[in-house]
Amino acid sequence: MSEVRNEQAALLSGRRVVFVLAGEVLGGAERGALDLARDLRQVEGASVGICALDDRPGRARELAAEYEIPWSCIGTSWTGNRVAKAASLVRVARGLRRLSPDVLVSSTNLPNVACGLTWRTTGASLAVWNQCDVNGTRRFSHRLFRRALS
Repeated sequence: MSEVRNEQAALLSGRRVVFVLAGEVLGGAERGALDLARDLRQVEGASVGICALDDRPGRARELAAEYEIPWSCIGTSWTGNRVAKAASLVRVARGLRRLSPDVLVSSTNLPNVACGLTWRTTGASLAVWNQCDVNGTRRFSHRLFRRALS
């Protein structure tokens, strides 16, 4: 059993895992992402970071500092017409690419869709869509949501 565990740890050792959160507000999804990031770093030896899509102050950033997990923010506005939203997605892709992720992990609706649409341009080899909220597709058209899922 320990052989399998060692092989699994070797898969993440030295890999850059970036957790993408909607913002700094601490809810269940954010707490889960922070705890998983801390555990991946401590137990598995992964390099981890948190990236928020909104810079409104909240407890999640404070907790990341307590866990000594690097925090970055991509200030994006998800309002306006299609051109404004497309520009926001470009900012997300560029911001994530600067973090050089091997793996992206998103946990709520907005980060899931943003990562689903941009992860291939970030340099990541894997994106994990971890749906932890029940907001559904209210912010996005069904067509865009399906495209992000594919």
